[in-house]
Amino acid sequence: MFGAPAGTYQVSLKIESFDAQISGHAHTDPPPPEELWGRLSVDSGGQGARQATCSIQVGPRGSGSCDVTYQASEVSGRVKIRAETTDNGLDESLSTQVDVRVPSLFRASGSPQYLRFVRSKDSGHVDAVAFALAPHALLGLQRLANAYRIVTVEERSDEGYTLGLILSVNDMSLPWGGKFDITGEWTGDHNSHRKGTSIDINKRGFDRLTDRPVPNREGHLTTEEIERSRLEVSEACDNARGRVVPEEDFHCEFDAE
Repeated sequence: MFGAPAGTYQVSLKIESFDAQISGHAHTDPPPPEELWGRLSVDSGGQGARQATCSIQVGPRGSGSCDVTYQASEVSGRVKIRAETTDNGLDESLSTQVDVRVPSLFRASGSPQYLRFVRSKDSGHVDAVAFALAPHALLGLQRLANAYRIVTVEERSDEGYTLGLILSVNDMSLPWGGKFDITGEWTGDHNSHRKGTSIDINKRGFDRLTDRPVPNREGHLTTEEIERSRLEVSEACDNARGRVVPEEDFHCEFDAE
């Protein structure tokens, strides 16, 4: 506070709003619950809450302050925090915005001869917001696509795929990072897709000559086909200096270099 009369002021602070659409969440029904808006704590004490009160002692020079910490949740977005006081004849209010985000994430792109972006239906997150990566992971994706081509040349040339297969990828991270709730309900297990380092890989690559998935048929893959594809993806991820994450879906992680 500056220019206020000397005295003690109780300042009320409140997390007033949370905009998650700006960070890539296209869904607003339901909106993010208030427990995902973050928490305020004063003087670094306690667990914090959506509201807090700060005591400020203003001296003769008309200035004073207190320490307030905002602790973000796992959801990225823009937070609006308001501070108010009515003590000592003042009636003042001001607000500030805090962007909760992972810095420097960029949308992945690639040559159609090396990479396909194919996602399942997800009304909460359109394709335009599902493919963000950190710079080092963007380079990792390029290495991964090339490594996958080489591996499938070695493994499938006797079946006629002498040029190898085109890598088909799925979810990565949202443009601002943070929780990627694939259910569109602010819950789910997409926990690793928060920092722009995760790449989900589809079980079917694409034939370079026909531009069709392999195998090109309706229905689920057999257990043997899934295991074969898993081994190819795992080898390509290792060769691209990534880390295979053991889960049901195919997932290659590019840790910070």
